[in-house]
Amino acid sequence: MKMKNYKASAKQITDSRQLLQNQYAHQNDDGEFDGVVMVPVENSSKRYQQKNLCALSQHERIKCKARELQKNIWNNRKELWPGNIPDNPIQLLDPRIAIQFIGYKYDQPECLGEFSGNGATGEIAGVIDRSAKQISISRRLSPQIRRFTAAHELGHAILHKEMLMHRDRPIDGSVKTREPMELEADKFASYFLMPEKLIRERFRMNFGVTSAFVLTDDTAFALDPTNPEGLINRCKTLRNLSKILAKAEQYNVRHVYSMANQFGVSVEAMAIRLEELQLVKI
Repeated sequence: MKMKNYKASAKQITDSRQLLQNQYAHQNDDGEFDGVVMVPVENSSKRYQQKNLCALSQHERIKCKARELQKNIWNNRKELWPGNIPDNPIQLLDPRIAIQFIGYKYDQPECLGEFSGNGATGEIAGVIDRSAKQISISRRLSPQIRRFTAAHELGHAILHKEMLMHRDRPIDGSVKTREPMELEADKFASYFLMPEKLIRERFRMNFGVTSAFVLTDDTAFALDPTNPEGLINRCKTLRNLSKILAKAEQYNVRHVYSMANQFGVSVEAMAIRLEELQLVKI
């Protein structure tokens, strides 16, 4: 069956990523845009739409699992934090507490060893052992990577019952994932650590918008009053602006606690989440 190739615009790529709920769609192995939209004939188009619907359905299932866990933690907060319930709801999204809540032991050794493969070696960041009902996260990681890796392993525990033993590299939610199960665990971690309602609420508090942040002369000045033109020039892509907003510590002559730091995730992971929720426009 014949396919027609068209050069993809930045907007087409962004729209397609939002539809697929996959921030890495149309990206090649070098991290660049493939830049081609493949337009199928009618029958292939139907199959393509069916595949997209299946992907969206799977992401909704993962989101529901994350929400269910959040709700159960909230309902049991008095038992989980006896006499010391956190005032900040973000603190309830602690993957260590969640891991113990579902019946797993949580361990944080100094080192988990190294992996090797394809001519490369690296440190093991996290291990899930279902038979021992234990999740271990390396203490050598930064707090942000430890947090996301723990939530990623939590995702494996909840989503992938057939997985008996698994080891992961350091994960912060920013690296293109190749295996479907790894992508699913990443999505779970993102949904659990950065729930939509809280993200929207804190985004509004930081930037005073109830919908999407749009880069204009005024908003550029509010972000960087010393060099607003330079900021605009740096925001050539949506990701550039998303990362600036994710790490911003001042807005409109007012100190703000950065979105990334509030939720304890990397700047890149927060930038991706802001884009998924369509909170940023250029």
